Amino acid sequence: LPRFDTIDGTAGTVRRGVPVRKVGGHLVTTVLDLMLAQYGVGRAGLPGTWPSGYDDASEPCTPAWQEQFTGVPAAKAERIGREFAANAEESRGRSMIIMGAGTNHWFHSDTIYRAFLALTTLTGCQGVNGGGWAHYVGQEKVRPLTGFNHYANALDWQRPPRNMIQTAFWYLNSSQYRYDTFAADALAAPEAAGAQGRFAGMTTADLVAQSARLGWMPSYPTFDRNPLDLADDAAAAGQEVAEHVPAELKAGRLRFAAEDPEAPENFPRVLTVWRANLLGSSAKGNEYFLHHLLGTDSNLRASEADATRRPRDVVWHEEAPTGKLDLLLSLDFRMTSTTIYSDVVLPAATWYEKYDLNTTDMHPFVNSFSPAISPPWQTRTDFDIFHTLARQLSVLGAEHLGVRKDVVAVPLTHDTPDEMAYPHGIVADWRTGEVEPIPGRTMPRLVVVERDYGAIAAKLATLGPLLEKLGTTTKGITFDVREEIDYLARKNGVARDTGHPLIDGRPLLTQDRFACEMILALSGTTNGRLAV
Repeated sequence: LPRFDTIDGTAGTVRRGVPVRKVGGHLVTTVLDLMLAQYGVGRAGLPGTWPSGYDDASEPCTPAWQEQFTGVPAAKAERIGREFAANAEESRGRSMIIMGAGTNHWFHSDTIYRAFLALTTLTGCQGVNGGGWAHYVGQEKVRPLTGFNHYANALDWQRPPRNMIQTAFWYLNSSQYRYDTFAADALAAPEAAGAQGRFAGMTTADLVAQSARLGWMPSYPTFDRNPLDLADDAAAAGQEVAEHVPAELKAGRLRFAAEDPEAPENFPRVLTVWRANLLGSSAKGNEYFLHHLLGTDSNLRASEADATRRPRDVVWHEEAPTGKLDLLLSLDFRMTSTTIYSDVVLPAATWYEKYDLNTTDMHPFVNSFSPAISPPWQTRTDFDIFHTLARQLSVLGAEHLGVRKDVVAVPLTHDTPDEMAYPHGIVADWRTGEVEPIPGRTMPRLVVVERDYGAIAAKLATLGPLLEKLGTTTKGITFDVREEIDYLARKNGVARDTGHPLIDGRPLLTQDRFACEMILALSGTTNGRLAV
């Protein structure tokens, strides 16, 4: 098992035995046995190095060992563990951890979360009313998630959507990777099936790029070519997209954008910030954002990585670009540090000037807002602003783009058969020739979506037909929502005489109240029929 408690931070190893059985010629053990070995719970007859007791500070996971790093006295850690478990036994699982913002502010919060879950699981508290682990702040929750997700991602009209993970996006596009000297193999376990050799010479940026090309994480923009043009190129070559794109990648004529984030064709060009304070507040590494993304004054003092610590696979440009964005648009009712840097600021209505829904992360409540007054002066509701932009975009889209086919690269997804894409967890990279680039197996799935750029506003204002055809899916479970669609048609009315055959007769979402009704109707949290 790996251990990372050495003085210089390098990975070490601790050997501990686990009980096994031979099944089909393979040695098999349980997750529980592995967990007990990790936590140093020795049992008679098992080989290896084990703690001599709770006061053994030399072996990982004892109360005395953790005191060296956390400052929490060993006796207190032992007492809390015993009391938590004793209460769980007496109350049948009603021991609970209530956490505020807490560990979210620490680099290794994911590991701390796992410790929480180990404690609540081992004591039989997870999934018990009054037991387990409760967030009070730190992780925002959208209670009527299903309806919100389908509305926010236009899943009623077209699938799949493009959803990007912000950490990797900003890490590359604010050029922070150029200053990161951390080697990818620093945290690789010494004997983890050659992991150190696999990561040798790689940086975090290399791993981000690898995760994109192997389909492990979303990455947008995906390729160094416009995905609309990519669909046209495949058609011109007389090939299916799933055949054309892998061939271009293998030949080196096409690359993933994450492999060369400083190339101008891969820059993010337009950024819309809606009710968030990115610059000067939530952005981690604000000076990098100002310098590289905006190209404005900054207090950036960090030095770029020297030649021995630069990415192995990601292209390195000797001169780092500045001012990647062409347009920064903000919607807000406050003057924030982000609006100060914005090219255009659209004044938005506050909570007391619009219809809206609000859910909290503290309590399972859904709060409905209704306006006390109309939006004053030039302010508009968020709903009105986005519909106005959509109408103008539709006019320009019809003129310049029309109906086009778009290539969407979809990462291998949880709760789908994609989880089995790598049998036995053996990773093979098509970039190094270990395997062929196969969509949905060794690289992202490739889905062609037809888009009518002249109908964007009309689709935004109506509920699309995919809900009748595909239903709504939450955590791998699909619900038939035709009854809810009939209800929304009666409640909101339907579109008439739009000039779009697919849109006429669809339930209306032309008002913010109508959109609220749609979100509430399609969510099991707020619609009991979909809760069972």
